[in-house]
Amino acid sequence: MFDCDIYYSDLEQAYEDGIEWVSPCEITYPRIDPDDIFDNLVSNMHEDASEDDLAGVQEFRAAVEAFNKAQTAQTWWGYSKRKINVAKAMEARQGQDPQGLDGDSHDSALGTSPTTATMSANASATGSGVTVTMGVALATPTYAVGLGVPFNFAQGFVAVGGSQVKVKACTIDIDLGLADDRRFVGQPTVSEQLEKQLREVTGTLDLEWVNRTQYDRFCKASESSLWLSLSAGSDTCNITSNVRFDGETPQMSGGDIVQQSVPFKAIQSSTAASALQAVLVNSDTVA
Repeated sequence: MFDCDIYYSDLEQAYEDGIEWVSPCEITYPRIDPDDIFDNLVSNMHEDASEDDLAGVQEFRAAVEAFNKAQTAQTWWGYSKRKINVAKAMEARQGQDPQGLDGDSHDSALGTSPTTATMSANASATGSGVTVTMGVALATPTYAVGLGVPFNFAQGFVAVGGSQVKVKACTIDIDLGLADDRRFVGQPTVSEQLEKQLREVTGTLDLEWVNRTQYDRFCKASESSLWLSLSAGSDTCNITSNVRFDGETPQMSGGDIVQQSVPFKAIQSSTAASALQAVLVNSDTVA
């Protein structure tokens, strides 16, 4: 512990010198970190170099460990923000009842006899002979009944024209064609949205090129059924649509597994549900 630039190895020395307040110190010794040395060596070697490429590693570590253990020169790092009242700490060490705190924000008595202050629960911190417990007890989390398990891509499939296809990604975008900027002079709020154009449902399928089946659907602008199914236990989500593959020509790159991104647009063949329908079945009993 220290007072300004004076360091004491024991509270009694500070007490005998008439020191009123001291701060605790952390004592450190010279140390060599072998990992830092090896990292520096390896960084100047070839790209894939590691400690395994070096010889005598274990011997070096043993020598460094012996060197570190032999060091006795101390360096004291003081914590000036923490203050210890020397007289009260000595009273606590001698087993006497320390005097009451005078209200000073940094008034504390630390000694070999521990002092415990409990403020609340479920969090703790320890200092030199002092244990402080504080915090707020955490409530046990509760979850509403009926919340389904999130769907997982591994428990699902995509089918086009009644046949399952290997799809890496499937996107569906819905544009309701609403005018949402109906603001007028003298009116503080936006007027109700109105339909300004036909609704449009579009999307893409990201596939690996297997054969010409899906590409031919695009070239012929033919309509096909699209079915995206996901499940999680007894919960299911099924999205069905009647689509036409159009948009820009799918771009395919060579040199690797050929990827194919196929754009599509939902087309109403009979009812509105034929263009796009989503059915969710779960165990939630509340609408």
